[in-house]
Amino acid sequence: MVSNVPPRETRMLAAIVFTDVVGFSRLASQNEARVYGALQRDMGVMTSLCRAHGGQVLNTMGDGMLLCFGSAVDAMSCAIEIQRTLFAQSRSLPAQDILHHRIGVHLGDVIMNGDNVFGDGVNVAARLQAESKPDGICFSNTVHEVVKNKLQFDARYVGQRQLKNLGEPVKIWQVPPIEDRSAMNTAVDVPDTAALEVEEARGVGGIRGALLVVISLVLVGGVIAAALVFKPTPSEAEKPRVNANRDAKPNTEVPPPVTAPTGMTPAEAVDRANALRRVYDFNGLVQLLEAEGAKLPDLVGKISTYRNLAGLRAYVDEQIAVTNPSTPITVEFDGAQVSLYQVGGVLQTRTETNVSALSWDAISPEAFRAIAQALAVRKVDTTPAPAQVPAWISEFESEYGLSGG
Repeated sequence: MVSNVPPRETRMLAAIVFTDVVGFSRLASQNEARVYGALQRDMGVMTSLCRAHGGQVLNTMGDGMLLCFGSAVDAMSCAIEIQRTLFAQSRSLPAQDILHHRIGVHLGDVIMNGDNVFGDGVNVAARLQAESKPDGICFSNTVHEVVKNKLQFDARYVGQRQLKNLGEPVKIWQVPPIEDRSAMNTAVDVPDTAALEVEEARGVGGIRGALLVVISLVLVGGVIAAALVFKPTPSEAEKPRVNANRDAKPNTEVPPPVTAPTGMTPAEAVDRANALRRVYDFNGLVQLLEAEGAKLPDLVGKISTYRNLAGLRAYVDEQIAVTNPSTPITVEFDGAQVSLYQVGGVLQTRTETNVSALSWDAISPEAFRAIAQALAVRKVDTTPAPAQVPAWISEFESEYGLSGG
């Protein structure tokens, strides 16, 4: 008997992490299949890290994710680890496969209703994400007050902002993007309290508020303290400045692409080839062999094979892209029937008892073959499968040392 009783609303305090890809629509319009593959890869990383930090994925919304944690410390730890991991991953990817994610984190009241979540915590996290720099993290002062003595990372206060559709201004902190050879391993950068008050006075009360703070500084600390407010020290002057215009739109421009490495050593070329084979990126492997084939004598003779396998991967991606929970692919993994489908660019598997996110590097060669074989028999759409699919599967089996399946 199916119950018609609506799910009960539950109100709770939660730490929300909201992610988004910079310029996703424009990137997808240029190369949809490749960008969706990159999105699926990154969402797999974020899903795994979310669960490792005790959180749960509440929703995937196109190119963004909504993650929920019972602790602000866990939420910030996860957000930092996501950006670290994606940065490390990008060092071995071609520029066109790198996506730049913004992250917002807030601790606030949320309302859970079945699979839906809404409330102040979600709204503020979403607005903070829009304020973040590409590859960075914006988090509220509420989160900062919880984590400041518990986590070690680089952050700076950027002032109060009147965020869209929110009543009260929000105090915002920013974790900057990771630059080359930089690491988030320094203490939280707590600004001078007097300077912070001047910044807030400018945002709330304009010049008059700032002057009042300055006058109080003169009375308490003398002219020297007031001078320090108006004249930053050299180390402070070297820091990048945040636009204090509260109505300014967040920067949504994609930063210049990272140039792919050239002149690889033989060891680097081998490592790169192995990484591409592990995630079945045969297009990338063909490009690598065309550029660095002399350093990969064991693989360069297989370039025609990898071109065929790139066709197999493109066919698999094309079919998975049109799946959903109602129209999955049924695949046999290790003797068990599993439903495979895609939601918001993330691969998911469903059994009778469990639903799990899946990334390509977690798919064994046997599992990849099972997916291709299932699609050779029954496509998700109604058009016939390419005639080459059985031959491509045979080449895949040979390349990965699989017995005939």
